[in-house]
Amino acid sequence: MKIPFARAFAAVILGLLVGLPSLSAQKGADVPSARKGARGGTGAPACVWKIEGEKNTVYLAGSMHLLREGDLPLPRQYMRAFKDSDRLVFEIAPGDENSPKAARLSLEKGTYSDGKTLPDEISEDAYKEVGRFLEHAGMPAGSFDKFRPWMCAMTVTMVEMMKIGAMPQFGVEQILQELAEAEGKEIAGLETLEFQLDLFGGMERKLQERMLVESVREAETIAEEFPKMVEAWRIADEEAFEESAFEDKDDPEVKAFYEVILYGRNRDWIGKIVNLLEGDENVMVVVGAGHLMGEGSVVELLREKGYKIAQLKARGKRGKTAPDSDGKPAPKPDAKPKSKKRDLVPVGVPTVEP
Repeated sequence: MKIPFARAFAAVILGLLVGLPSLSAQKGADVPSARKGARGGTGAPACVWKIEGEKNTVYLAGSMHLLREGDLPLPRQYMRAFKDSDRLVFEIAPGDENSPKAARLSLEKGTYSDGKTLPDEISEDAYKEVGRFLEHAGMPAGSFDKFRPWMCAMTVTMVEMMKIGAMPQFGVEQILQELAEAEGKEIAGLETLEFQLDLFGGMERKLQERMLVESVREAETIAEEFPKMVEAWRIADEEAFEESAFEDKDDPEVKAFYEVILYGRNRDWIGKIVNLLEGDENVMVVVGAGHLMGEGSVVELLREKGYKIAQLKARGKRGKTAPDSDGKPAPKPDAKPKSKKRDLVPVGVPTVEP
C-alpha cells in the first residue's frame, strides 16, 4: 500500500488550512488530558532531542500537527523541554496562522479568482476521481471546483483525518502554544504562512494533480495508517515512521515533492538553529516529526556539521532521568560553525505577559 502524498500531508498541512473555517484549529479547546501528566516509561525515547550551545540549550521537538484526544497526553520529554526553555519557535508562529489576514491569504492562494475552475486544470479522469469522492462523502458535485488542486488535496486529507478524531486542537503545537501563553513565554516562527502556501502553489500542475488523485484514492486508508504513524512518532521509531509516512522516495515526482516540502526546508532551517545556539536563552524548536527523523533530517544535517545531539529519555518512576542517548555520536566542533546572522522571520506574535 503506497500513499506517499496522502501520508505526507498529515505531517505538513495543518497550518495551510486556516482559510477553511470548518477545518481550522479550535483555539482554546479543552484538552485537559494534555495536562494530566505524560506518557513514556523509564528510558523510553521520544521525538525530542537536545543540543548544547556554549551558553544555552536548544531542543528539537517533533510534532504531529493533528492528534486524537486518546493520543494524549504527550510523551513526558516534551514537558521537560518546555519547562527548560525560555521561548518556543514553531514552523509558523500560531498567531500568524489563526489571524483573519491568514484566512484571506489562504483563500487567495488556494482558490481560483480568474474564472478558471478545477476541471480546467486537471484531467478528465482525475476530475472523475474527485467526483466519486464527493459522492461517497455525501457532498454536492462540484464542491471543490473553486479549489486549486493542491488545496483540494489538502481538504480531502483533512476531512478524512477529522473523521477519525484527529484534530488540530489536540496537536502538539496547540498544546504547547497554550502552555507558552499561560507562562508568558515568547513564541516565534521559522517561516511565514505565505511562504508555506507558495510552496504548494509553486508546484508543477502535473504534480498537484497526482497529489489530488492519490489523496482521493487512498482517503479511506487514513483510519488504518494514522495510528501507525502516531505510534512511530511517540517513540521516535525512525524506521517505522519512514515506512508509514514516506514511501516511493525513489519515484522522481515523489522525490521532487519531498525536496520542496521537506529537504529544502530542512537545509534552510540549519542556519537559523545555529544562530539560536549562539544565544543565551534556552529554546524549544517545534517542527513536524518528519523533519527530524531519517535521511536528510535536521538532526542528521546538524550532526554532519559536528554537533553532538542527545535524544531525550523518559524519567523513571522515582523522578530519575535515564541517560540521554546521542544516537549516532559526532564530536562537538572545537569552534562553532561560522554563519551569517539571520533573524527568525517575524510573525507578529508578541510575548504574552503572565
